[in-house]
Amino acid sequence: MNNQNGFSTNKHILSHLILRAVQPEDLAALARIYLVSRQYHFHWLKQPRLDDFYTAIIGENIEVAEINHEIVGFSSLNINENFLHLLFIKEEWHGRGIGKMLLTSARQRVEQPLELKVVVANQRAQKFYEREGMVPVRHSTLAVPPNITYRDPMK
Repeated sequence: MNNQNGFSTNKHILSHLILRAVQPEDLAALARIYLVSRQYHFHWLKQPRLDDFYTAIIGENIEVAEINHEIVGFSSLNINENFLHLLFIKEEWHGRGIGKMLLTSARQRVEQPLELKVVVANQRAQKFYEREGMVPVRHSTLAVPPNITYRDPMK
């Protein structure tokens, strides 16, 4: 039985996954993934805009996840700070192991333990990172919105 993307299993999907450096022609597709995901999942944002993406990625190392020439997700990493700033997967590709692959790649590209922040209201992301072994190390209740800092205990 094939899923909506024509693949029979997540293992089959991941066998077609390519992680690569961002190209200038990718940016519009990444901005759309970022915007749609924020509109759908980030209810605390009043009016997310497409341009928010271009501001968010300044100075960061972006890795694109691609399957059969379709961009299905990306991560944005500040390598100097060992900080995973963004990890977004296209809605219809959630739950297929793509986020795990991007996280694994980010972990391998930093020299110190990887850190990231998750907004407290984003329960889905918290569960994902905890399932992948990330450990909460700080709760920022005064931040707007409140967030949790996670650290990779593996390095």
